[in-house]
This record gives sequence, structure tokens and C-alpha cells, in this order.
Amino acid sequence: MPKKPVTIANTTYPSKTAAKADLRRLLAEGGPDDEITNPEDTSKLDELFHARQTKIDELKGRKIVGWGRENTTVHPCFAALLNTGEKLHFSYPKSLDALQEAQATQSRQE
Repeated sequence: MPKKPVTIANTTYPSKTAAKADLRRLLAEGGPDDEITNPEDTSKLDELFHARQTKIDELKGRKIVGWGRENTTVHPCFAALLNTGEKLHFSYPKSLDALQEAQATQSRQE
């Protein structure tokens, strides 16, 4: 089965593996309390976060005001920084899977 490209916020990667490598790089670039401010990176995180309906549901009316990194008890992950001062962690591999599935569905419908 040939590898399929995946696009995250106008950046197209030749495969999901390449996208994961770039996201791992972004995760490792800073400390757990560093806010991610590069517009290209924040656009990617926004699209990944919103690819999963469960994460959208967890917002419960709160607003995302930024993006960061977090070291959880399980593994390092990205976090949506909320207007309440809370952080909402999310798994980029799960989000990437959801995004790729949505893109495949859209492609089949076209």
C-alpha cells in the first residue's frame, strides 16, 4: 500500500510518518511551560485539535487562547491553553489519525 500524503494547515507531508516526525520535533523544541507562538506551528496545532470531536466537546464553551507543551504522567503532549487558565492536553497521533481519516473521506466524496 503506497504511503498517502497528509496536509496539516497548508503544509503537505509525503506521509503520516513524516508529519509525526515534524510534530515530535515541535514537541521537543521547548520546555513543558513554553508557549508555542510560531503562526505556522499554531495553525497546525489548531487544525489537529479540531480534528477530534471529543476534544471540541471538552472545551465546553471555553476558548483556546494559545498552545503549549505539557509533560503528563504518560508522555509529553501538546496542550490547548484555555481562557480559564486551564490546559487541555491532546494526543497528536490520535489527532493526526482523525485528520487523515477526514481528508480521506473528503477525497472519496469529491
